Amino acid sequence: MTLPAPPTQSRWQLAANSWRPLEITVNYPMNIDESPDATWLSLVETRDHAMRSLTRVLPYRIGITARPDGNFSDYVREPLMFDLPALIADETSVAPERSRLWTRAHHCAGFYSLMIDRVADRQVVADDALRDDERWMLEQLRAALTAACGDESAARERIERTHERWSAAIATELAWSPGIRVTPREYGAVVRKKCGFLWMTSEAMLQHTRVPPSRIAGVREAFERVMIALQCSDDARDADEDQETRGVCTADALGIDEHALFATSAMLLQRIGAIAPPAAIAAYAERATSYALSAIPAQKRLSAALGAMSIVHELEQ
Repeated sequence: MTLPAPPTQSRWQLAANSWRPLEITVNYPMNIDESPDATWLSLVETRDHAMRSLTRVLPYRIGITARPDGNFSDYVREPLMFDLPALIADETSVAPERSRLWTRAHHCAGFYSLMIDRVADRQVVADDALRDDERWMLEQLRAALTAACGDESAARERIERTHERWSAAIATELAWSPGIRVTPREYGAVVRKKCGFLWMTSEAMLQHTRVPPSRIAGVREAFERVMIALQCSDDARDADEDQETRGVCTADALGIDEHALFATSAMLLQRIGAIAPPAAIAAYAERATSYALSAIPAQKRLSAALGAMSIVHELEQ
């Protein structure tokens, strides 16, 4: 297959010059056979032969790698994102062979979520081939979650419910216009709904293994607060780009500057310990705190912290 030149706005809208991976990494031991890239390549092999070559380069087509032969791990390198079920497995009685099924389902949820997020965030223009890949990936997600939980109806219902919440968040976000003021609670609600696909499989695993509902709620809260903190850092980093492409950036919508948004991220992460998170989430929060703080110039840290305090208080409600 001959690959085209890097896509333009009218095709896949890959902005190779703006591509960058998530930069915060914490190393955990991982069996390479259970890596997201291994899962992706095994899925591609099930694709119709006529579509297989194009689907294989999907990470390149949606702009998360600068290389045609790149993979999802070029962009998302953090196991907290792509291996959450395995990282919180000590909260459960799940057997190793079943854990691998949950991890595979989580990978599928992550692939699907990233595909639809990139389109919704206007980072890529969906052509017919990409829409076909979306439908195919949704089928793979349903099959993988069914294999993990053993109940096709329950898997389908969980995916539909998560998709409805994601769609509502996207609609809310797209309605934000220049000059709008968004409350921290509204912002947090959007992030929680948008990261639903990254939580969905872990929640199913915890429920399937009879973890007490109160503990499931605690793990979910810890995970979602980390996601909100990461989104704050991401939005602070992308403030100029968001202003240019969407006419509004998160910092302005919240009534603060990007330094205060980084400080909001750091404060949320520093306070994660108060809700007894799983060890893997606590380890990630510690590393991510340092990243957020390093983005704030020393002379701006006091004003940034003051600007963040009220935002953090409301996000934690």
